[in-house]
Amino acid sequence: MDNINNYKQLKFEHIVMQGTHYEIGQFRGETIKKYANEVDFFTSPFKGEEFLSLAEVNKIMKVYDEFCRELNQEILGFAHSLGIEQEKVVYYANSFGTSCNCSQMVVIPAITKNHHTYVGRSYEYFINDELRLCTTRVTGKAAHIGFSLFLFGRFDGINEHGLCVTMSASTPGKLPQSKGCTFWVVIRSLLDNCKDVSDALQLIKSMPISANTNFLLADKSGQAVLVEVACFNGKTIIGIKNSKEYLVSTNHYTSKNTMPYTVNKMWQSEKRYNIMDSTIKNNVQNINKETLKNILSKEMPNGVCCHQYDDGLGTLRSMLFDVTNQVVDICFGPPSINKWKSFGFNDAIGTKQYSANYYNESAQNPETFWSKM
Repeated sequence: MDNINNYKQLKFEHIVMQGTHYEIGQFRGETIKKYANEVDFFTSPFKGEEFLSLAEVNKIMKVYDEFCRELNQEILGFAHSLGIEQEKVVYYANSFGTSCNCSQMVVIPAITKNHHTYVGRSYEYFINDELRLCTTRVTGKAAHIGFSLFLFGRFDGINEHGLCVTMSASTPGKLPQSKGCTFWVVIRSLLDNCKDVSDALQLIKSMPISANTNFLLADKSGQAVLVEVACFNGKTIIGIKNSKEYLVSTNHYTSKNTMPYTVNKMWQSEKRYNIMDSTIKNNVQNINKETLKNILSKEMPNGVCCHQYDDGLGTLRSMLFDVTNQVVDICFGPPSINKWKSFGFNDAIGTKQYSANYYNESAQNPETFWSKM
């Protein structure tokens, strides 16, 4: 469907940071000072809520000190840059306790033409989201690249050791019912501190987590695992899936341990899952980067690209990680109408802006498309 006359634009930022955690926090503060609305958002309590007490923030900071080492220093540098108290940074209030729609898949060397590990990932949501790609080179930590959430957290990414982490929400509209770190805190910690899937699994199992999330982990050695986390009634349940060929995940649970906790599983989630699964299965031994890019670029029902932005299912970005070579191809906006760009770890410090086209459309047969299964 040609909607060129209805195109609108999304504005993305790529920010490259280097230094200690504190220096990177300062840099983040300096870069948002010119955006009054962002300063207000990141330093104000959410509507109808109060700031956390110092005692509450101290409890969270202790958890960060154990599992997200030195992240508190990054937040402190940010606070000092803006001239505010550290406990007033909104990251603390909203990162220990958002639902989005994503598709993710990994193919490992046994079934790819060049014997590389590839991870494909799309991220769908409303247009009012944090459209910020970060290349982060922290002193004493693994450099990584991925999209940020609440500035300091990460949606996804790959680090210089060759560990790739992506996610999808597993119970859309259902908040986790346990206390702990949200998915963006977990992913930032994994990228900062882990070298491979084994390290990442160990850290996930040891962390207090508050997230109904599917984490896809892969590393340059060819290891891959899907970790499904369900937080219900004060308990955290973890389901793990391994494969010698490939794994796919959308917005529902598929492991034995977590399937009983499935909530709000939708037709469109099952459809996206089946599209990825069948395409990969039908191309075993002939899979390359283009195979996964085609899945990400084609619109439903032939791929996973979506344009239902007003309903929270519009593709904001797609990513294709070559985990073996530690590079990532990114398409800002829906890849059905935008071009891919390649990124690594060595870009110059600073910020760069990117524009992307998008258009909104309503789902055909909405009664089926949005139906629960």
